[in-house]
Amino acid sequence: MKAKYNNRIVAVEIINAGKCNMDCAYCYIPKSEEMNKLHADVVEYLDSGKFIEDLDDMYDEDLECISPWGTEPSLTLDIFTKWMPVLLEKFPKLNSFTFSSNFMRHPKYLVEFLDSLPKDREFVCRIQYSLDGPKWITDVTRHKNATKIICKNVKTFFEEAVKADFGELNIHVNCKPTWDDQVIAQVGNDISLVEDYLSFFNTFFGEIDEILKGSDPEKICHAKVNCPFLALPGHYSQEHGILWAKINDELYRFQHLHRTEGLFPHLSREFTAYQPRFQRILDYGREFYTKPEMFSCSAGDTQFGIDHKRNLHACHRTFYLCDDNYVNSIKHECDNGNWDLAHYQNDRLDDIRNNMMASIDDEDACFRFVYNTSGHHYFIQGKLNIIASLTMLLAHAGQASPIYKDETAARLLAEFIATAFNCSVEYNLTLGNYNLVPVGLIKLCANGMFESILRNSTGGWDRHINEWYKL
Repeated sequence: MKAKYNNRIVAVEIINAGKCNMDCAYCYIPKSEEMNKLHADVVEYLDSGKFIEDLDDMYDEDLECISPWGTEPSLTLDIFTKWMPVLLEKFPKLNSFTFSSNFMRHPKYLVEFLDSLPKDREFVCRIQYSLDGPKWITDVTRHKNATKIICKNVKTFFEEAVKADFGELNIHVNCKPTWDDQVIAQVGNDISLVEDYLSFFNTFFGEIDEILKGSDPEKICHAKVNCPFLALPGHYSQEHGILWAKINDELYRFQHLHRTEGLFPHLSREFTAYQPRFQRILDYGREFYTKPEMFSCSAGDTQFGIDHKRNLHACHRTFYLCDDNYVNSIKHECDNGNWDLAHYQNDRLDDIRNNMMASIDDEDACFRFVYNTSGHHYFIQGKLNIIASLTMLLAHAGQASPIYKDETAARLLAEFIATAFNCSVEYNLTLGNYNLVPVGLIKLCANGMFESILRNSTGGWDRHINEWYKL
């Protein structure tokens, strides 16, 4: 069926849970008691095997990657373990599983899941664990004592994985630290904390290196990601942008010491998350307007999401919005401290339901859904013009660096923002249009952060302006 709508689709994000065992400060999912009922419905859907029927109806034999998403995959991963033989038989091209976990549970369930995957052919399981930094970050953004629990469980997982025989299976594991406006303010106002942050990961990754010593890095690969990623869309101001630039300069300083003097030997070469995304523009910029999908996310392009009610989604971001009881509970139960709550009180939610979701059984709705999600990937010029115009206005208003009064500089920043922070569903929900981006995000990047990237790139600012002209 998927070929009727988009023959590029080969991956799926499948709803895996309706509740979470944490309540992170920057989570985009508002919480309510109704989530317990929602979770029970999702468990019933998965346990019955109906999700396999939905995958078969949508993908036939073309499915290559399954990604359980929702809240916390560890809550239901044992169900996927149970159904793995059927999945592998039904979808012969299936070659990868990928998911993100908070690692608050003992990893025994994870080892059992890996043991259910094929051992006699090429297959990859990609696992991301969430660890924001030392306890002065993670214990605040996630949960009291979360740092200790996550570190212990991650190390236990690697200890068990090294002892197990997974045959030809390749296991790729990476860390993802996330910082919100509160962490940026804290670290930006005490820049010495950057060194403490890096020292924490250097020690932790060193302990994992010791566990993996002697193992085959092709079979068990630990990508040591120690650079902080931004919580999006977030509440960001010009002040946050100034502090974020200061933090990036300090990260670059330690990155230079790491590369030249061997400081923090257990860390990766990249200390900043967004330098590689800018480098992608430079490396493949000539494809920017002919193959814009290269610079966007996979949502609605090579991947659909499927929920427990046979609805198609661009990605997991809208999974819970199809449940009336949950949505109504958010409107009445959730406190106003959740930044996402306002979007449940206006017409944007109806627009998302009508245009960014579709029942698998409604052909007209599916065509409308695919058209809308494809527009985000293939019509990028309008978005660039809007971001560049907003950036220039902010510069003239004193809310962004003066250099962005220049149209060329503003358009280069627009290309960076459009590719580095690419989420059509979030922008639809937040602003009502996937061509718009939050003004706070522009302020965050246009007050020194992007200039920091350019200064620390080969050739500096002038070289990259010239490169942009060549494109």
